[in-house]
Amino acid sequence: MVGAKLHVVEPSLQLSTGQIGLFFLEAGSTPFISNNLISYELYSSAQGFINYDLINNNASDPFEKYSNIDLDLYQTIKTQIGDIYKTVMPIPSNYSSTKNIEFKSPDDGGASYKSVPTDHIVSWSDTKIEVIVPGRYSSGTSPGAGTGTIRVTNSGASSIESSSSVVVVYNEISIPYGGIYYLPKLVDANSSGGYSWVFNSSFYSNTAAVDAITRAFTTWNCGTQVNFVASGTTSTSCNSDDGENIISFDGSCALSTGVLGKSFSYYTACYTTDWNWYVDGNDIMFLPGQFKVLFINFDEPLLQIPDVFAGSCGGCPVGCFCPNSGTNCSC
Repeated sequence: MVGAKLHVVEPSLQLSTGQIGLFFLEAGSTPFISNNLISYELYSSAQGFINYDLINNNASDPFEKYSNIDLDLYQTIKTQIGDIYKTVMPIPSNYSSTKNIEFKSPDDGGASYKSVPTDHIVSWSDTKIEVIVPGRYSSGTSPGAGTGTIRVTNSGASSIESSSSVVVVYNEISIPYGGIYYLPKLVDANSSGGYSWVFNSSFYSNTAAVDAITRAFTTWNCGTQVNFVASGTTSTSCNSDDGENIISFDGSCALSTGVLGKSFSYYTACYTTDWNWYVDGNDIMFLPGQFKVLFINFDEPLLQIPDVFAGSCGGCPVGCFCPNSGTNCSC
């Protein structure tokens, strides 16, 4: 976020303050500007992080859960790379010594817990705790709340899990700005009730891909009443906040290893009596090397481009729709 402009990439790793885990890194494509220091990037996006649950002494990533950090996770790593790690400083047993409320994470099917932001704890007493259920925040401070049990940790580092589950039907994406959480709006950016998308010329030459996106548009339009329309082609193949919403294979702007698709969302805000955030644009990129996998039997696909599109676009235009508003602040 810079001023009243915000770029959000989905899927991406969502980390909370105080979260501990294991990072898998690779050399970054761009060095630090100062001192020419070596930069690193997370390998395979959110798949390159294993989250530690120190209370239960287990760990999890988007696809696996490790029952014991030392005996399960570390031994698994050892079988892959050998005994080349060492403990520099043990994590203290009372590391989490502050009051904390945690909901199940919606990003891994509830395999891990995620803490609520501290400003969401309204009140705390021996008989009652009041907490605001978090949404998915563009700042990365919360991935939202998932269905499952709730865990409470007191200031003495004692924890307890609820005996029953809370059901979370959906999460709203909000933008924290100036201490306030704003719900971004959809606008009539193309004067046709929504947003226009431009196909990269290489993507457009793949008839199956275009047909799949067209089906995804139909599903999206009928489900949201926000009109997504195709509008020509472009030679642009890289994401950029340039006023053009492209759908493309990754081309020269390679996606992370193991990532099938990404959504790049561009938000902006204007001010009248309050800040009004809205979706200004979006780009979606797919991995061409895996494209054949996405089209195994159209009738009963193992994985379709429409699913990837819907998954990617689930993190793009969200919020309330302001018909016939253009990008003004009056909606």
